[in-house]
Amino acid sequence: MQKCSYCRKAASLYAQHFDKMFCKQHLERYLLRKLKRNLNHHHLIRPGDQLEFLGGDSPTAAAELHLLKNVTKEWPVEWKEGAKKKVSGATLEREVSKITTGLFKKKIEKSAFTEKNTIKPFRDFITKELFTLGHLIGSQKDGKSDWPNPLGLSEAGSRLNLLKIFDQIQEAGGHQRGTENR
Repeated sequence: MQKCSYCRKAASLYAQHFDKMFCKQHLERYLLRKLKRNLNHHHLIRPGDQLEFLGGDSPTAAAELHLLKNVTKEWPVEWKEGAKKKVSGATLEREVSKITTGLFKKKIEKSAFTEKNTIKPFRDFITKELFTLGHLIGSQKDGKSDWPNPLGLSEAGSRLNLLKIFDQIQEAGGHQRGTENR
């Protein structure tokens, strides 16, 4: 079983770009710091803002909303439907994938990055990290996940297989990171 690089608990994610293993706690801490840095650096959310989260019903969207609410819990912001300021969970990786798929299908896809009054604090996040955190958060609720658990995995340490599945899905779609056309 793989161990977290920081606390030696069972790892849930291998971050290849850092060559580090993360348990749920340290993955969440890393993503929270990264989100705080993005929000503060770009002044995306201000105290008193009314925000609406534009997310779906996926583990990735659940992780994004969880992180946003944790970061803004000490700020006087209000989360409500129909707010003027929208928060999108769009990542550059997902937008490129959507546009590329549209090109192959000869269909024009609108990018979430062009939407007005929409902030994108997750632009430089890696979808795999958000997906893993979302799946771990979902499995906390009464010990059961709201989302299907691929291959019936139950231990956090064995969830590293989720990353392999995620990579295989991306590779099948021609969107594998780190591959080069030769």
